[in-house]
Amino acid sequence: MINKVFLLGNLGSDPQVKFTKDGVMMVIFRVATNEFIRRNGTYEKVTDWHTVRVFGKLAEFCSKLKKGDRVFIEGKLKSSSFEIDNKIFRVSTVIAKSVK
Repeated sequence: MINKVFLLGNLGSDPQVKFTKDGVMMVIFRVATNEFIRRNGTYEKVTDWHTVRVFGKLAEFCSKLKKGDRVFIEGKLKSSSFEIDNKIFRVSTVIAKSVK
């Protein structure tokens, strides 16, 4: 089985720096990717947003990125589900990458 994702896009905001319970640096940022879809004889730009989490040494590098920077991401999909108020279930999918 293979779980691999490649993204080329731009940061939608400055990265957020956090730390795990074990003290490992984690950086979270959103990446916008665009594609052009032909509809009714014209092309329409469609933007998708992706949440990226990086850990360790790569997180140190990514913490220096800024909104608008173009990035190429290679990682894997990680999904998790959780419950919020009134028993509403949500599913979150992120692209995760760690370098030791």
